Amino acid sequence: MKTKITIIAVLLVIPLLLVSSLVMASTFTECKGMILVLKGETEAVEIGGQNSEKTLDGLLSKLDGALIKLDQAKFYDAIQKLTDYRDKILVLATQGKMAQANADNLVAEANNSIACIANIGL
Repeated sequence: MKTKITIIAVLLVIPLLLVSSLVMASTFTECKGMILVLKGETEAVEIGGQNSEKTLDGLLSKLDGALIKLDQAKFYDAIQKLTDYRDKILVLATQGKMAQANADNLVAEANNSIACIANIGL
């Protein structure tokens, strides 16, 4: 009788493990997709100043770094890259090198990406 209960318990737990793995995988994919969208939006935003190309390259590098860290399951590091990106966007808006509406949108998207990663890894 005890063996039957154990077998039933195992059979009930296996599907739960599979479902939780699928949920995490889709969340991981969702987070990665959010960062890729953010990258595209960043490329489309106008950045002013003398070194605008260098500034854009630095922003994109932070997003690429976040993607790499996410792929490595280094969630804290991915969040740190996105936080650095967000902080730089805020500085650019404060300096008048980026329109405030664009900065607000990018900051919101970065915050959403951070929240997504926090949900899967922290």
